[in-house]
Amino acid sequence: MSKIAMVLPTRNRPEKLTRFINSVFSTAEDPSNVKFYFYVDSDDVVTMPCLEKVAQTSLSKFLVHRGPRIMMSQTANMLIPSIEEDIFFLGADDLVFKTQGWDTLVIDFFETHQDKVVLAYGNDLFNSSLATHPIIHRRWVEAVGYLTPPYFEADFADTWLTDLAHKIGGRIQLLDFVNEHMHFYARKSELDSTFAENRQRYAEQDPDLVYRCLDPVRARDAQKLLQVIGRVKNA
Repeated sequence: MSKIAMVLPTRNRPEKLTRFINSVFSTAEDPSNVKFYFYVDSDDVVTMPCLEKVAQTSLSKFLVHRGPRIMMSQTANMLIPSIEEDIFFLGADDLVFKTQGWDTLVIDFFETHQDKVVLAYGNDLFNSSLATHPIIHRRWVEAVGYLTPPYFEADFADTWLTDLAHKIGGRIQLLDFVNEHMHFYARKSELDSTFAENRQRYAEQDPDLVYRCLDPVRARDAQKLLQVIGRVKNA
């Protein structure tokens, strides 16, 4: 049976991270179905003590990659060589899982799709049209060569993956799976330093423009996915 890799960068949010990890494992039907993979910046001095404390008080399974501050959407890709599981969940430290047995729900979903090239996402009680926290299979990652598009300093990785899923007709929301996004814009959290830094990086890069300029790349990657499932469109 497939298992789930919870993949995410995290920075200077020990309280939120602890809440997230505890919510994941307390709601999983079988915690052994899940393993966490973190990218932690080398100048972040608070996250590692947080993870060590959580590890001492639970059966949580972690793998941590420490490295320099790099492009935000590249951090998840740095973890790919270490991931053993087949299902990749792009998590975030400001999520709170609320559905009991969510792990079985996700695993069963992918078991019903023979080619596995489909994108699922839960109900984050914030944005139903965007797969803010996508769940994809290893076959998807192998087809396009990345977990997240390695082009953005802030945001747009979820927009990119949502668009790819739309292009191949494979975007499915799991409404029964509630993983609440405690986002600043939803007025569910304070404006912390991590979010403020994200806004600064957004302003410096203008990822909206980058996204539009890379339309041909998304079209190419959609064709790669369609090829896996045997539905290549004419050029």
